[in-house]
Amino acid sequence: MQMASSLVHASSAPVQFTIPDTTLTIKGFSSPGAFVQIIDGSSLIGTVIADKNGVFEKDFPAMRAGLHNIKISYDDVDKLASDPLSQTINIRAQSDTAVEYFLPPTLSVKPVSLVEGDIVTISGSSIPNSVVEVLLDGGTTILRPQTDARGRYSISIDTTGYYLGEHSLKATSSQGGLTSFQTLTRPFIVLPIESRAGRDNQPPQLIPPSIDIGGEAGEVTIDQESALLRGNAAPNSQIIIYLDGEPVGSTFANADGNWFFNIKVTANLHEVRAVSCSGDECSDFSNLIKLIYKGEIGRCSSHRFWLSEYRFWDIKERSGIDLNISGISATPPYEIVIDWGDTYVERFNRNTAQSFNVNHTYDVMGSYNGRIAIIDEDGCEYERLFTVGVIESRTDKLWLGFGAALLVGASLLLLRRRYRIHRKKLSLAR
Repeated sequence: MQMASSLVHASSAPVQFTIPDTTLTIKGFSSPGAFVQIIDGSSLIGTVIADKNGVFEKDFPAMRAGLHNIKISYDDVDKLASDPLSQTINIRAQSDTAVEYFLPPTLSVKPVSLVEGDIVTISGSSIPNSVVEVLLDGGTTILRPQTDARGRYSISIDTTGYYLGEHSLKATSSQGGLTSFQTLTRPFIVLPIESRAGRDNQPPQLIPPSIDIGGEAGEVTIDQESALLRGNAAPNSQIIIYLDGEPVGSTFANADGNWFFNIKVTANLHEVRAVSCSGDECSDFSNLIKLIYKGEIGRCSSHRFWLSEYRFWDIKERSGIDLNISGISATPPYEIVIDWGDTYVERFNRNTAQSFNVNHTYDVMGSYNGRIAIIDEDGCEYERLFTVGVIESRTDKLWLGFGAALLVGASLLLLRRRYRIHRKKLSLAR
């Protein structure tokens, strides 16, 4: 049997393949009309204006696949800056990657220093008709102002009965089951009523300090892991430096009002502010400086710790200060080195990451710049700076004067007694 056979002829034609673009989409919620800035690593890659509802969206085509450190923040229409939000994003090759953010509300606290019973005003903006939840002192008191149709909110607090000292605020915004990221801490200080008499003869607020690091106003790019801040403030005042909303140290302004502070970077983008304090009085925040670091972040950059206080004032001679060190991220064992600024240096070896309390006495009136450094076994060293203003002890002067008077009185009595004895001997001799 003969088998049937067939011949198949094939023809060729060009085939086109479309390779999808690698696209990143950043979208989310801020306040109406906000100027949103998006940074990849240390480079500003785009900006976008939020619409009247606070909604924004920006596409970035032809992105490099892999991990990206994205930082996003915004300035609202009242020129208040939001706290920056950082996130590491894995962008998939030849596909669309979308990330949505509900950015924290802007948050302003004025004044930052006031007498008990005065009013402190909390304000800012977020998406329209949302509820802003303000946590006072870690949530011991919760306030819930609502934003208006333009996204603004404001609430006033009567500080009658508030404990004296520093208070803290944080805030989130909520709408439709969604909640924003939380802001960083904002401080304000409540002073005793007795201090009002001295304050009534002074301006209600110190002038905020100026701050600069030698670059163009508002933004500076550096290639070192540290930068020298400088500025001008009230003469002999104490300057507190804030890095991304958290205090990192303080320094004294000199008699001409000039001050300097060496700051170390721990990320590719930082926001730097400062306040000036003199006695119980503190200014509002200074101008904002955006510090952009173009180098590689070192392995020690994640280490940190916090101090209970970054400045001490009106400390009397031969009186002590108590300092609490907390939030230590170093892995034990490590060494704590404290330079108290008066030529006295202490070293402590620690085998625990728990909080550490230490005190020190200053014997002589003056202004002291102190430094605390933590050094771990890998050689990582990170520091915090603090300032101490020591005043003359009038009590000691009074006691010294009283003692001198007693000594003079005793000497006179002794002389009088010797004189009487001498006269008596003369009488017997006759």
